[in-house]
Amino acid sequence: MARAFNRITTAAHKVITGNRVSSVQALDSAYSHRWRLWWSAIGLALVVSLASVTTATAQTNHPCPGVALPLTEERAVVQVGECLFQGRVVKVDRLGNGNQVVFRVRVLSSDGRVRNIDLDAATGLPTDPAILEEVNAALGR
Repeated sequence: MARAFNRITTAAHKVITGNRVSSVQALDSAYSHRWRLWWSAIGLALVVSLASVTTATAQTNHPCPGVALPLTEERAVVQVGECLFQGRVVKVDRLGNGNQVVFRVRVLSSDGRVRNIDLDAATGLPTDPAILEEVNAALGR
């Protein structure tokens, strides 16, 4: 198989260039062409995989304050609570562990009322459907 390849590449090189070429030169030319194709294919695959990794790790942001989801830090929970409910967050408690994490947020509104709201860490939105509907209406969804 290798001899047939050498003969074919040598003959093709002679026809193309019109020169007498040794089989070593023709084989070297064919292999260097193969290596260039191989490395360009590897480079293309690397670029595509890096692009997909970048988009996969890109986090979504909360619609109101723009913090990254899922909510993991208390500071982010405070920002979301103050933005969604137009008040001051006075207390944050983390409830649950593992996949289902909920933050219980105590918000002091400008009229002096205190509201206890449970925020889902994955979405950053309230778990109570009535409060969720109120928030969606305020966000224009």
